[in-house]
Amino acid sequence: MNMKLLRAFFNYIDKHKFIATGGYHNNFYRLEEEVPVIVLSPERLNFLILNKEFDDKLPKHLKIKKDMFVFGCTTALRFSDLTTLNRSNIEYIGNRIYLCKRSVKTGITMRILLPDYCLDILHKYKRRKKSLFPPISNNNFNIGLRNMARLAGWTEVVGKTRSKRGVAITQYSSENNMQEYRFCDLLSSHIMRRTAITTLLQLGLNEINVRHISGHKPNSSSFFRYVNYSSSFFDDIMNTYYDKLKSLKY
Repeated sequence: MNMKLLRAFFNYIDKHKFIATGGYHNNFYRLEEEVPVIVLSPERLNFLILNKEFDDKLPKHLKIKKDMFVFGCTTALRFSDLTTLNRSNIEYIGNRIYLCKRSVKTGITMRILLPDYCLDILHKYKRRKKSLFPPISNNNFNIGLRNMARLAGWTEVVGKTRSKRGVAITQYSSENNMQEYRFCDLLSSHIMRRTAITTLLQLGLNEINVRHISGHKPNSSSFFRYVNYSSSFFDDIMNTYYDKLKSLKY
């Protein structure tokens, strides 16, 4: 709630309705957390897809979470959509296999061509009848992702702060040993969608097609909340711009 509006409301009541509300509302303030934008780089996504040695080291429950995570990072599905997939969402057209899904949140139907590694993942769970993947809670899924990332060695410190009355205060994952948040500590199901959108843009797919895959409407302002433009992506854009500039005749 907007603190200024809240204070104004109490002041109005106090002044015009002759109700003594006191001045405690003047002590209200809003805490703001600044969490780094976490997204899996194409290199790390590729590691999860192709590194069989790492996959063999994972216990069965983490292998399932890794498979679901890779599938989500490819198809840009929300966790709620991923966990409700079933065989009716798979469509065969010629020799191509598509994932068709109507988004629970937006109501938009998406059709996504599945790459070979996603088909391999689905093949692992082909005996399932009610859903493509085993049922799992979002909290359990997130815990598994963080353990998986820790085993992968993604433990670099990225930090997390909370703003209190304009002063940034460092947050710690463990107050006992003052340990700052690492990349693996902040991994969650939200990263799947952000990773998929960012990776598609970085690898050159135009914005219209990316929105079609992600299910965002053409004028959706929320689309850009999921996009993390890495410095390398900006470098590629600027280099292309400079090359075109130098090729112009005068």
